[in-house]
Amino acid sequence: GFDHASVLLTQALDDTAGADWMRVPALLYLSFALVNSGHYEDALRHARDAVASAEPLGIPGLMSQVLAIRTW
Repeated sequence: GFDHASVLLTQALDDTAGADWMRVPALLYLSFALVNSGHYEDALRHARDAVASAEPLGIPGLMSQVLAIRTW
């Protein structure tokens, strides 16, 4: 379920170091998995990290996704 997905996505974040274009989607999916497993504070923290990582990339579609998930 979502708890298992959270574990795998957390591990995947280590593999995205230095590649924000891959890190941002991983953070998005992790936030989604965490909120659906009841870990709201962690979900919000990762959503904020996703916004901070996405802003310098300047990819409008990605920014709209991170801003939407941050509204939780």
